Amino acid sequence: MEGRSVFGLTTRDVEDSLICRVCSEKYDDSCRAAKFLRCLHGVCVACLGKSVPGDEQVFKCPVCQQNTPFPESGVQGLPDNFIVKTLRDSQCVFESDRKQSRSFICGSCKDGGPAVSYCSDGDCANFLCENCKEAHGRLRIYDGHVVIPLEQLENQPEIFISRKKPRCSQHHKQALTLFCNEEGCQLPICLVCVPTAHQGHGVVDLDQKSIEVKKELQILAQAARKKKGTVEEISGRISTEINQTSSRFEEMASALSEMFEGLQRQLKTAHEAVNDALKKQCLDRTAQLKYPTNFAELLVSQCDSACQFAETACVIGNPVDLLKTSEQIISRLQELIALDVDRSLPFHPADEAFLSFTENHDQVLSDIEKLIPILGQFNTSIADPTLTQGFKVTFPGSDESSLVLNATHRVRICALHPSRQPLDRLGGELHAYLLSPDGSSLECKHGEQCGDFYELQFRPLVAGPHQLNISVSGVPITSSPFPVVVVDNPSGDGQAEQSQDEVCSDLTWTDAFVHSEHTIIVKFKAPEHRLPRVSNLSAQFSMSRYQDQEDKRLYAIDEPQIVETDDSQTFRIVYTPPDAGELRMSVFVDGQPIANSPFVINVDPLHPDSTAVSTHQLGKCPLNTAVLNMPYTISLQTYDGFGQQLTNGGYDVKAAISTSSSEEVLLPDDIIDSQDGRYKITFTPRSVKLHSVTISICGYPVKSPIEISVLYGLPFENPSSGYEKPTGMDVDNKSKTVYVVDSRHACKLYVYDIYGRCTSELPFEKSTLPNKSCQIGVNEAGQLVLLIFHLRRVITCSTDGEIEDSWECAAENKTPANLTLSKEGQVIVGDSQSQELFIYGPKGEVRGRILLQDGSLEVGMNNVSVDRNLNILVATHCPPYDILRYSMTGNASSRLVSPAQNSQLAAASTPEGALIVSVPRGILVLEFSHDLMEVAVVKEFQIDDIYTKLAVVNDGCFVAFDPGAKHLTKYSYKPYIKKHRWSNPQSPWTTQTAMREVSPTTLSPEKPLPSPRQTTSESNSSGTGEKTSPIAE
Repeated sequence: MEGRSVFGLTTRDVEDSLICRVCSEKYDDSCRAAKFLRCLHGVCVACLGKSVPGDEQVFKCPVCQQNTPFPESGVQGLPDNFIVKTLRDSQCVFESDRKQSRSFICGSCKDGGPAVSYCSDGDCANFLCENCKEAHGRLRIYDGHVVIPLEQLENQPEIFISRKKPRCSQHHKQALTLFCNEEGCQLPICLVCVPTAHQGHGVVDLDQKSIEVKKELQILAQAARKKKGTVEEISGRISTEINQTSSRFEEMASALSEMFEGLQRQLKTAHEAVNDALKKQCLDRTAQLKYPTNFAELLVSQCDSACQFAETACVIGNPVDLLKTSEQIISRLQELIALDVDRSLPFHPADEAFLSFTENHDQVLSDIEKLIPILGQFNTSIADPTLTQGFKVTFPGSDESSLVLNATHRVRICALHPSRQPLDRLGGELHAYLLSPDGSSLECKHGEQCGDFYELQFRPLVAGPHQLNISVSGVPITSSPFPVVVVDNPSGDGQAEQSQDEVCSDLTWTDAFVHSEHTIIVKFKAPEHRLPRVSNLSAQFSMSRYQDQEDKRLYAIDEPQIVETDDSQTFRIVYTPPDAGELRMSVFVDGQPIANSPFVINVDPLHPDSTAVSTHQLGKCPLNTAVLNMPYTISLQTYDGFGQQLTNGGYDVKAAISTSSSEEVLLPDDIIDSQDGRYKITFTPRSVKLHSVTISICGYPVKSPIEISVLYGLPFENPSSGYEKPTGMDVDNKSKTVYVVDSRHACKLYVYDIYGRCTSELPFEKSTLPNKSCQIGVNEAGQLVLLIFHLRRVITCSTDGEIEDSWECAAENKTPANLTLSKEGQVIVGDSQSQELFIYGPKGEVRGRILLQDGSLEVGMNNVSVDRNLNILVATHCPPYDILRYSMTGNASSRLVSPAQNSQLAAASTPEGALIVSVPRGILVLEFSHDLMEVAVVKEFQIDDIYTKLAVVNDGCFVAFDPGAKHLTKYSYKPYIKKHRWSNPQSPWTTQTAMREVSPTTLSPEKPLPSPRQTTSESNSSGTGEKTSPIAE
């Protein structure tokens, strides 16, 4: 058990955060004080002091292997880990419930009695005893103070951490409430500091500044977290490739064994040789994939740790600590955001030809004696062979037999046939790394095309035999890996000294967007005295855009801004592209271009914020809320870089949906390009877990992930004027409309669409709806059929309220209870006094009567329905709780024990033949066996409403109506209906019941059925196709 969540962290996370990552000892305020590194991981002062590696003053993080240079002031100059301090200070609060006792004493009075509450005011911030708590409520001096019970403090420890406001170090009685925005200051200050040390400076509110920085950190953390997903996806594909390679080895080894079994000793040697070659290819491929796997895991760790640190800092960091460290946090997050994952972690899976036989086996076997030398050969290529064959690798300026340790060396790649292998194809696809004897690896960097060759650089740090691995799109080139021997620097070797004195640079950038500020990271590697300063650096960029054949717009050369960072080796180049196209950027040191300069940056016409994302609001659901098993739509409107709506489609829009309970990524049901700049993404949630929808256009994330909550049901919105006395509801599936009748005062008909929106309110004349309780139904002609209980009258009218027909119920139908309509036009009215169903024709003529058992019907309970075979189903309201089935002629077909075994309030039949029944605090979806002699529960909805009317919608859903609570909700039932379950006698159904044994008198209790039961021959036709089954157990 990880325990409850505090500040977004579990108890396990809190405990881990209070322990040093190196020595596993708890942090304290002395020798094990907590510091955090450039990578945002925490280490104690003692471990940092022991781990300084000589003169380099660099500490390698034990978690992510990132280097952190020590400041001139040494270990103590590293930033304090304020998150650890805050968690330690508040730990006594959020652990108090586990200790089962409280040791808090009053900090406001001298008595020091046991505390019962806590004052969160910034000038007080004390635990209070009972007397001090009473004084806080009585004395005016404490007006505005918020006193919180200790129980609430345990559940909301964040109240405790925002205690007394930090005080000014210069004016000790003054609280730090302002922030100096002046360049060179950037400090929290008090009110007294403003007219003294900061006179004339730009000053803003400290809390407001903190809010702005928090917002920036959260945005950056979210953007950095997206990189994690990309890395994990590539890592997963690599793992899959490793498994597939192993599987292919086993498959091919088996095929080889079968082929060689008939070849005796002559083929045995060949068999072993080919098998060994196959195994070597698989092992080599697996070894090639292990490096990017390890690198991917490292990137995931870096993204996780940096994002968690930034997000935790936003939650619990006070403004002073946050602002002191914000630049370092921002710099780290921007480094991760700027990382080009596809370039840093190239991976292309092997195609189907990898490890497959190269010849037709039947032909080989037919001429076995001539073809034995080539029998069993298989493909070892992973991709297009033209990408990886025909290259020459040299080491210019170095002795190829041995390379000097700690010197920068170049490796040059030339195409033997440039016409067939153009070098420009290597850009972004070539990857090289040096594998050391100790198993570590070193990436080759600064790749650039120089005429008819491509050149990379690397600097070996370990002596001994190495392997230089070079691949294109993840596929090793011919003869890779190349053996390389690294030796210690011979005495008097001037070349090594010159190489060590060389200034190297490394550039990191991503594709850009129009009119958006972007950052390029340039990092130099050189001795301290050779490192460039910002005054030595300069940069410029230019770009052109071809709008059409005759229009070539050329933008003038512009100079970006160069910004220093905390790392003396690293600088940020900040620029804003003026238009879409190719931007050429050059970086200079003392007027000389660095390696790889100029380089090209692709500028996309889409602005990062150019796409407006809107979600479909359903009924009364909160924004960004979907409903289980119902389609949900997200709409996109695209804009160009100048803020104008795009009027054409064609962009590659992709979406992926994931839930908090599953690592599986789902695809949307549909993505519709309207060809006018608008797109619609539709998906259907299959669980009520939180759904994250990640959207991208042309590979760029679009304001995502969007978090979509999911409800079990769709609550309909209330009409603008509100309900007064809603009494009836029904659905018109032809017009996809839901009608609700309100019979109090205004006599209104409310019209809804099937998405829960109230589209109109239609007032009825009092002559149509005379302020009396009624039920409503919709017939096949789209007319409204109203049953007025008090008047015992059935009215047929248009949706505008115009009466088209009216008739009175039969004299024996004294207490109408409910209304049911059939597709054939019959009107079925239940009577709660006589417990009968009266079957009327469209004009009011009585066609039949069915006498039910006592307690079957109740006024306002719509527990009668008509199924797809025109059978009448009655879910009895009182015990015994049964499901009765009759034909339209009144003949009893079956009597099943209801799985509900509770008061059945309403019933509705579905087009698939299922029956939906509402009971107090629940709705059951029931399914019948093929012979209709058994019934079972396939889904149960647990609810808080009392639904007395159900109506099925043709989209696989039903609407439930609670007139008492004035509430409508739509649920989906179709995913739970599966007829094939009955074919398996051992299927684990929730409840399964058979027919109840009944006698003829059960269907006609205590008194004979009133006459006539059936009238005209027309009633017989309504039951056509109905087979009356014998009533048996």
